Amino acid sequence: MANPAPTPAGAPSTKDKIFSFAGEHKVALGIVGGIAALGAVAGGAYVGHEMYEKSKQSGSSTRLHIKLIDGKDLAAKDDNGKSDPFVVIKCGHATVKSNVIKANLNPVWNQTFDLGFTPEEKEVHFALFDEDFFGDDDLGEVTVPLAEIPTAPQTFTLKLPEGHIRVEMHRVL
Repeated sequence: MANPAPTPAGAPSTKDKIFSFAGEHKVALGIVGGIAALGAVAGGAYVGHEMYEKSKQSGSSTRLHIKLIDGKDLAAKDDNGKSDPFVVIKCGHATVKSNVIKANLNPVWNQTFDLGFTPEEKEVHFALFDEDFFGDDDLGEVTVPLAEIPTAPQTFTLKLPEGHIRVEMHRVL
């Protein structure tokens, strides 16, 4: 590997450079090919934007009430012929996770979630996983358009590649 050219006396080296993003917070970082410093600064702006969007959504008066009821005939992903299923529900920037039901292909959750949503949100996404120590297995996912969710509670059967989950949902406007 070639040695870097020496820095002229009095000139700042690349490890002393200060980067700023949109003229706001300045961050002093060491450089690994220039990319790490830029990514960290830009990533900070992204995190700030995410926090703003989440707070806007959680403070919204329009709500989505979801009761995750149960699952039936889910795929077996573990060596014991079972799965340890859980559901991740996402609407816009809001994400919630159900409890894990150990060694069960017909789990009963009976968990309730309340998510705020803004007019920008168009759908709610359900992703089902089997919990494993070295990485979770995908059991399927379903997306439901918010426009199809009524203002009175209604039970939905969401079909997966193997089996299904049942949820009760309604919007509060």
